[in-house]
Amino acid sequence: MRRACLRRERGVAVVTALLLTTLAVTIVASLFWRQQVQIRSMENARIQMQSKWVLRGMVDWARGVLSEDARVSAIDHLDEAWAFPMAQQALADYVDHAAADDKGHGAPRMAARIVDAQSRFNLGNLAQNGIEDSQQLAIFKRLLSLLQLDPALANKALADVVATQNPEAATPEGAPGAAPAAQPAPAKAAVHPGLKRLDDLLDDSAFTQSLVTRLKLYVTILPVPTPVNVNTAGPEVLAAMMNKSVAEAATLIAGRKSAFFKDEADFFNRAAIAPDLKLFSVRTDFFVLDANVQYERGERDLQALIYRKRTGNTTVKWVREY
Repeated sequence: MRRACLRRERGVAVVTALLLTTLAVTIVASLFWRQQVQIRSMENARIQMQSKWVLRGMVDWARGVLSEDARVSAIDHLDEAWAFPMAQQALADYVDHAAADDKGHGAPRMAARIVDAQSRFNLGNLAQNGIEDSQQLAIFKRLLSLLQLDPALANKALADVVATQNPEAATPEGAPGAAPAAQPAPAKAAVHPGLKRLDDLLDDSAFTQSLVTRLKLYVTILPVPTPVNVNTAGPEVLAAMMNKSVAEAATLIAGRKSAFFKDEADFFNRAAIAPDLKLFSVRTDFFVLDANVQYERGERDLQALIYRKRTGNTTVKWVREY
């Protein structure tokens, strides 16, 4: 009887020991798992922070390129340095990439391009101080027709622009249409901060995601009214601005490839249209930077609107990271 009790006690002790061992192993495993989660979270935060700073550095790079371009030329065209995209390449070793091996695997890789924002139709032109510009509205309707879209969308866009304009805003120094520095600049309409990018039009049920995505190739939203740069505009935009066919605009662009327009008079002469400096220009003040960084497990994109004054000084109007 006593031996049976001893065996039972030993059995209980063994089971208890196994349970305690299992509990200890579970606790240790849980601690290791939490530690690994914390380490991974810290690594992800480091990757995101370094990627963010690299992208911000790309904004400074774009500003420098545009400033230098303004120093050497007063004409903007597609054969200039800013117009050539930067293909994806590994970044310099100043970025900490401890995970990179001798072949550079895991090192940050970056790509970027600068786009002439004034190669597209500016929705901010549709109204000034909340008052419709009938000429610009007609141009936008023609552009929509050329894109085989409903011209009635122009009235919807006009209503959105008028509803968000700030009548007290003035033309920034050096912007298209600005008065000389010695005179007070006339009041110009600016697009309200709530309508900075085409994606903001999605708040209007008339504009779907697929529609906005398509319009991005031809339309933009800038803080002030702007002319279209005839040296960078595509055939659809140029045709709508000139009230001509896409084929006629394409022919003009073909000639532009061999000899860009040296000034507005050159364009008016070759296009055989009446001069209108409000609609056409050979220089640009607004550019969009698109940049991408791939770093270890992370990838980050940036888009920024850069305003360049006639002096070459630049200002970042907005930055979007995603």
